Amino acid sequence: MGFKEWIVRYKDRNSRRGDLAYDIYHDSKFPRGSDKAVLLNYLKWVRRAHPDCLKAFRSAWRSYSHFLKKSFDGELVRENDRLHAEILALKEQLKNSQKKEPSGGEG
Repeated sequence: MGFKEWIVRYKDRNSRRGDLAYDIYHDSKFPRGSDKAVLLNYLKWVRRAHPDCLKAFRSAWRSYSHFLKKSFDGELVRENDRLHAEILALKEQLKNSQKKEPSGGEG
C-alpha cells in the first residue's frame, strides 16, 4: 500500500494528520509512490507546504513505516504458519506411506 492510499484514510479527522490527508486526497498531482524524499520534496518545493504540514507529514510517515513493518511481519507469520502446516502434512504422508511398505527385503 502506497503512502497516499494509506494517508487518505485519515482525511475526515479533525487533526493535523487529517488536514494533511485531506489535502493529499484532493491533490491530483501528489506522487503515488512511497519514496519519503520524493514526497517530502514535493510538499516542500512544489506545494510550498507550511512547516506544520511538514511536521504532520514526518509524523504520518513514521506511522506509515510502522504500519508497513507490521503488515510485512504479519505476512511473514502467515507464511511461516502455512509452511509449518505443509511440513506437518508431508511428515504425516511419509509416515503413512512407510506403514504401508512391507518391512524386510525382496524375496
